[in-house]
Amino acid sequence: MSVKVQINMGIVEGFLEGNIRKWYGIPYAEQPIGDLRFKKTKAKKSWKGVLETKRFSPKCPQLPTSTGKDNGLEQNEDCLYLNIWAPKDKATKLPVIFWIHGGALASGEGSNDAYYGDSFAENGVILVTFNYRLGIFGGFYNLSKLSGLEEYVPNAGVYDVLEALKWVNENIQAFGGDVNNITIMGESAGATIVAALMHLPYAKGLFHKAILQSMSNLTFKDDEEFYEVERLLDAYGLGKEDASNLLHMNTEELMEGQNKYSGGNAMNAQCRPVVDGKLFTGHLVEIIEKGDSQGIPILIGTNCDEGSMFLEKVDHWNKDARVQMLTDKLFVFTTTILANKQSKTDKAFVYRFDFTPAIAKSIKLKAYHGAEIVYVFNRLNSSMANVIKGVKEAKEISNLMHFAWIQFAKTGNPGWNQYNEKDQAFFVFDTESHLEKGYSNITSDKLCDRKK
Repeated sequence: MSVKVQINMGIVEGFLEGNIRKWYGIPYAEQPIGDLRFKKTKAKKSWKGVLETKRFSPKCPQLPTSTGKDNGLEQNEDCLYLNIWAPKDKATKLPVIFWIHGGALASGEGSNDAYYGDSFAENGVILVTFNYRLGIFGGFYNLSKLSGLEEYVPNAGVYDVLEALKWVNENIQAFGGDVNNITIMGESAGATIVAALMHLPYAKGLFHKAILQSMSNLTFKDDEEFYEVERLLDAYGLGKEDASNLLHMNTEELMEGQNKYSGGNAMNAQCRPVVDGKLFTGHLVEIIEKGDSQGIPILIGTNCDEGSMFLEKVDHWNKDARVQMLTDKLFVFTTTILANKQSKTDKAFVYRFDFTPAIAKSIKLKAYHGAEIVYVFNRLNSSMANVIKGVKEAKEISNLMHFAWIQFAKTGNPGWNQYNEKDQAFFVFDTESHLEKGYSNITSDKLCDRKK
């Protein structure tokens, strides 16, 4: 059964599946090709007639990851589209979650089956996912200072996020959403973008709450990063004198250079937001410490063994110590800074995800980076959840976590004690979930019980 909705640009036709209305592949911006390639995002123009939105769009050109599974979708520079899941009943003023995917700013897409919003919609929350430009297409290299590359816009992918969020504010009411109850939610690099948006004047008033899962302490790129720029140009066989040739390469040529530069792994692509003096005037910690983020309640946390995904080969005897060190350095540090700051003016709720089912332990997986996603979305049947399908405990944890996120989106309270800088209360999701104190006590065994 088709479902038609009139939005500002025209009519979009989605479909009804069970009790969920779905729209896949709604364009939120003009195609970033031709004269708009490497430029700031341009709002989508109106169209005539009915636009069928029943299939996912191509994903943005990207690098593979060591853990991700390719969903088989085409990669194309024409990729700025979003997807919506909403309840069948045409209720009004439903809370909205706006999901910003992770992937080191070099991989990922809104159509990953772990991000499907069926369960959110079944429980009265509208979910929006989308694509944003990645890697060299997303302006995540500091190239605009080079001669001939002045038109290369830094942070184009972040401008995509802003445009998609503006689209939601202007159109989500037509789908039953409440424009006064929008929660932005992201994981890893997506959570880093969430933190940046909380402090950006450009984003003021576009959302009302924020969820940050495993916010990564990314070092933004600045004028001191030219060694990396030289390495990148070298991967393309270019120097500073002919760097402008990048603007004229086709998609395949640009991806070939990125593959060479990164060793074919998104995690090694060194993609970062750029301190451009316009969108970002400092690095992440500086933005958090100096920026204005009052009025935004947050739900924020990390996983027990985040660092295991970033661990190079080490002797077994010090592996756990290295995992803890990386977890603290890359994730707990900035999470604590933001939680401390936000708790002084607004409600802040902190969590830690510790749960590791027995089947995962048997193959030496713990609560690694990204492990919580399928629980948050209640997507234990997704490709990302292969290891835990059918595990009873996993379903119980998923229900608990998923409904906490739903309650936060609806009310601003996930159901446990607020965090404050003094006792640092945080909720632990595990076989026996419970409240603890001392979240940032990183030298304590409390951080993670590694004897499990």
